[in-house]
Amino acid sequence: MTPSRVLLTGLLVVSAAVLQTVAVVRLPLPAGRPDLVLVLVAAIALATGPGGGMGVGFAAGLLCDLLADHPAGMLALVLCLVGYVCGLVPDANERNIFVPLAIVVGAAVAATAMFAVLLALVASPRLDWHVVGASMPAGAAYDVILAAFVVPLVRVIYPRHDSRAR
Repeated sequence: MTPSRVLLTGLLVVSAAVLQTVAVVRLPLPAGRPDLVLVLVAAIALATGPGGGMGVGFAAGLLCDLLADHPAGMLALVLCLVGYVCGLVPDANERNIFVPLAIVVGAAVAATAMFAVLLALVASPRLDWHVVGASMPAGAAYDVILAAFVVPLVRVIYPRHDSRAR
């Protein structure tokens, strides 16, 4: 990535993390919340490939870890893996919006499950699995709605012809 692209990516990640921490957590939505950072990481990974997805996922996750009250590194690991797997989607799906939306649903469910397992193993024996299971479908639905806007925007910012180098 060029230095200007790295700076733009950093601004997008910081903006998403701040919005997530300050605004989204206060929305009166039933059963769950959208995850702006997860959707952004998945969209950038779909546009840049597994290497870019891992890097952005790790940086975004670490930033979110530092803004949260759980042990640092947990979201960094989860979003790093999500970025890598989302980046493995082939280029042939460039014009189809439904494949990226399906990828975002899978990423949302997998990220929630991975984070809950890590939280249960490392930090919180009082984790309520019923809450995790109940919030997962709503969170994934909110993420898909958000992804319908974020994925096309990221495709404009990160065109595949110069950013999909592996």
